[in-house]
Amino acid sequence: MAPNPEKRPQAPSPAPASPSTAARLPPSGPFAGLREGPVDQRAYWERVSSVKTYTTPLAVEPFTRLVPRGARVLDAGCGYGRTLAELADLGYRPVGADFAHAALARGRAMGLAAPLAVGSALALPFAAASFDAVVLLAVLTCVVRDADQRAVVAEARRVLRPGGALLVNDFLLGDDARNRERYARFAPVHGTYGVFEVDGNALVRHHDPAWIDELLAPFAVAHREEHLFTTMNGNTARGFTYLGLAPNPCPPQPSDPQPQKGERTCNRTTPRNSTP
Repeated sequence: MAPNPEKRPQAPSPAPASPSTAARLPPSGPFAGLREGPVDQRAYWERVSSVKTYTTPLAVEPFTRLVPRGARVLDAGCGYGRTLAELADLGYRPVGADFAHAALARGRAMGLAAPLAVGSALALPFAAASFDAVVLLAVLTCVVRDADQRAVVAEARRVLRPGGALLVNDFLLGDDARNRERYARFAPVHGTYGVFEVDGNALVRHHDPAWIDELLAPFAVAHREEHLFTTMNGNTARGFTYLGLAPNPCPPQPSDPQPQKGERTCNRTTPRNSTP
């Protein structure tokens, strides 16, 4: 997926928003990317999170190869927490965050033991450098604007320790007739080729690989592959797994001296002793 802006599909010019629609565009703030004109993303996910089964899988093999057991892992956009339980079973210390109260309530009702926080992936309620890894499973597809996706990635980078791992599973542009038709139909409305409406109540996005390369450029690629995923609505969709490392300005050497108490250190490859 090497960047190639010249091959990025060009969307037709978006139709001008009416004054009533423009007035409903999202304000700035932690939930800014969750509303697009008359489509209220937050209300949609609050409604479906109690009934839908999320299906985007955790890429266990590359993740466990790169991230040591015992690491503190944030599942940003955790939904009802199905991946949190899997991470705990693998020996990690998971923490979940989601803006949908209904999703978190479902997770608690299922007996989920991991700590949960209410918060958007655009403005995570955690301190900087507080996680060894961040997981984004089918999160970008729900945040359709370029600027908001950049904010999601920037937030992931902020809460990661230097050298921490970012895992992204998401959807790519499909080349089948059904997807091409809806990409073309909704591009003039929403301004991006690959953004379309589902159930008449929400927007989702399938991504150009060149955009994903650009978006995740701050990270060093450790693993990347394409798959066919099954969506929560039971459809087959083209997708990808990406695992990258956050910048580490001073990577450790075996001969590094032990730090003094209170001294700031670089990221190490061993799990930290931070608490959730």
